[in-house]
Amino acid sequence: MIKKSLFYSMIISFTILVISCNSSNEKNQTSNSNNTTNGYDSAQGKSFVYTKYKLPLSVEVYKFLKTKNVQFNKQYLLGINSQDKYFTEEKRALALGTYSSDLVFATIFDQSQEAVEYFDVSIELAHKLDIEDGYSTNLLDKAYKNIENSDSLNYIAGEAYWKTCTNLEKNDRTNILPLIVMSSWLESMHTLSKASIGSSSETGLFIELDNQKENLVNLIAYFKDVISTQKKSELTEVLEKWANKLDQILAKYNEIKTTDKSNLGIEQFENVIFQIEDLRSQIIE
Repeated sequence: MIKKSLFYSMIISFTILVISCNSSNEKNQTSNSNNTTNGYDSAQGKSFVYTKYKLPLSVEVYKFLKTKNVQFNKQYLLGINSQDKYFTEEKRALALGTYSSDLVFATIFDQSQEAVEYFDVSIELAHKLDIEDGYSTNLLDKAYKNIENSDSLNYIAGEAYWKTCTNLEKNDRTNILPLIVMSSWLESMHTLSKASIGSSSETGLFIELDNQKENLVNLIAYFKDVISTQKKSELTEVLEKWANKLDQILAKYNEIKTTDKSNLGIEQFENVIFQIEDLRSQIIE
């Protein structure tokens, strides 16, 4: 049984693993923070791959969908009962990214029951991956004491995120992070794709799909840089496999030649969506 304090800390950490740490340049460590997609706390002088590569954040997709009045659909989520079938480190990392993305989806759309369920799943997977080892007692105490203070939690969550990243690096497990980032983003693309099917060009959903091409390019660059810095091994072969699959999505994006974004529709994105759904199926199988 995971202790209550650890439960709350993992809630914070894995929400932020998908959302990234959106902190401000504040003089103290409390409120008044401005969210940024770079995931960078300049007050502490910390940066990570999200900043360097401008990696995609699934929370931005879900926020966009909410502004477009897209309804929450539980059918888009990966069922929580699927977690028991993931046994390898690769599969667990992919599942963690997927479930943590679903957690953010539920949270953004105020689905508290689903959020609690996906917290549980994410915590279990994190425990199996030994990611929670990087958290200090002080950080856990601060998180628990500020659990009702969203501004303070924003800063504390940033600390939790950086500690998670540091833990993965120090233990030479940075090969896990690309898988989590990829599957998290791809889950949000799955949701965006599902919401786009049957929608009109006026909704702007296809424009958002088109905009995600840049994020895909950045994600591929990140994968290939990680691969290039490691010795050839089974680990690099795993990353190469998924990088090649991302390249397949990019190839379908590159087939879209229209310059008038206002008229984008399912005709242009049918092959892109097919590739997204196919890769998502491979991730959760």
